[in-house]
Parts: sequence; C-alpha cells; structure tokens
Amino acid sequence: MTERPDLFGAVIINVGIINMVRAETGFNGANNTKEFGTVKNKEEFDALLEMDSYHHIQKGVKYPSTLIITGMNDARVPPWHSGKFFAKLQGFNTSTNPILLKVKFKDGHLTTNSKQKKLDNNADIITFALQHTGHPDYQPEN
Repeated sequence: MTERPDLFGAVIINVGIINMVRAETGFNGANNTKEFGTVKNKEEFDALLEMDSYHHIQKGVKYPSTLIITGMNDARVPPWHSGKFFAKLQGFNTSTNPILLKVKFKDGHLTTNSKQKKLDNNADIITFALQHTGHPDYQPEN
C-alpha cells in the first residue's frame, strides 16, 4: 500500500510486522532474524529497509482507507508496530479517507478466548472492506 496506494480502495493490516528495521529489537524479534535478516548485516539491513512499510510512508500522498488492528498482549508482533505506522500514516496522509487503529486490549497475536470476539473482529474487517471498496449495500444513506 505504501508503494502504490492508488491501487487500493481499502487496506486492512491485522497484527502486521510493519516496521521491519526495528522488528528485531522487540521481545520476539531475534526469532525472526533467520527468516527476514538482521540490521547488523548491511545486505540484510537493505532488504529489511526495502520491505519496511513504515519507512515508505511519504508526505503528501493520498492513502486509501486503512484499518490497522493490534493486540496489546501480542507476544509475536509488539503493538508499537501498528501504533507507529498509524501515527505516521495519519499525519502524512492527504486524502480524506479514514486511517483507523483498532486496539484489542486483552488479546494477543490473532488470539482471543472468545468465539464471539473472533466473529466480531471478522465482521469489522469485512464491513470495513465492503464499505471502503464501494459495495452499494454498505454505503451511508443520505
């Protein structure tokens, strides 16, 4: 979405690893270095920077409607990934599209103890996508 925001009507980031350059400093980050690389190696750092969505947000760009979801008890992807991305995207965005952050205070990485919470979260995601991609049944009435 940061490379070609014009291609998207809506974006949903559900507990995403968004800030790859800083990811290994998180409490589970070292476990990801075998898969993604480390900032301690120049070539791997360059690759991490290339895939780092946070560092590709630019001022003056019209970004699509975006829903970012994080869990405060996520042991795999710390919630600061979503928080930093949300703040920067909201600050630099020049469109009128909403940039929303949904924080699940008692949940972890795609986990919850409640089936109803899972259903509610999926309903939020689907409704957001349908509304912001123009589905006629999900548009506000005048």
